[in-house]
Amino acid sequence: GLNNFIRAITSPRFWHGLRVTAWFAIGGVAIQLVLGFVMALALQAVSPRVRRAVTTLFLVPFMMTPAVVATLWKLIYHPTIGPLNYTLSLIGIKAPEWATSEWALPALVVADVWQWTPFMTILLLAGLQSLSREIYEAAYMDGATGWRAFRDHTLPLMKPFIFLAVFLRFIDAFKLFDLVFIVTRGGPGDATESIAFFTYTIGFKYFDLGLAAALSILQLIIIIVAGKLLLSQLSRVQEAQKSG
Repeated sequence: GLNNFIRAITSPRFWHGLRVTAWFAIGGVAIQLVLGFVMALALQAVSPRVRRAVTTLFLVPFMMTPAVVATLWKLIYHPTIGPLNYTLSLIGIKAPEWATSEWALPALVVADVWQWTPFMTILLLAGLQSLSREIYEAAYMDGATGWRAFRDHTLPLMKPFIFLAVFLRFIDAFKLFDLVFIVTRGGPGDATESIAFFTYTIGFKYFDLGLAAALSILQLIIIIVAGKLLLSQLSRVQEAQKSG
């Protein structure tokens, strides 16, 4: 009954898993947003033929299943046969064992950024292409520079697309499991034990199904609350644009 929820919220591992998941989700999505926006602006400036070719290639990473991506990065991070450490050794850098060191969580963030930055780029590129060119023509006629046009026109008009992209990616990143399960198994120690992996461990390793169910419901509540906050912010931005 309710005792399972009490056990969940009083467990230090629950709060640790929540911190790990929040760190991963906020850090990863922030990097993806910045990189995605930069790449979207770059693609907006090239010819339509090049843009179509690049965006087609961008579909590949986020269309791959998370388990395949995790296996790929597990091989990349391998300390002896992995191409990353081998490449670094060629230039005289002694790389750490990424999946079993203090770099484990940043390594997972890098893998997530690789897979999902193209998704962010394509979504933001669609937003950029929907903006009216007349606004920029008027701004340049008034003497605005490229940076000023970006600050005063592009960013405000792109806010709905930015909040939508952040909402979609944050909800997905908060469910971090595949990368942890395949690449680090929650280690070293519990450094990368996300709330989803903790729930899996409780349910399928210790077979405490009551506690695992309570953890799942708590995770769902957190996602709903976070999603509601992001959607309400998106609604306020849209209302502000309509009134403006």
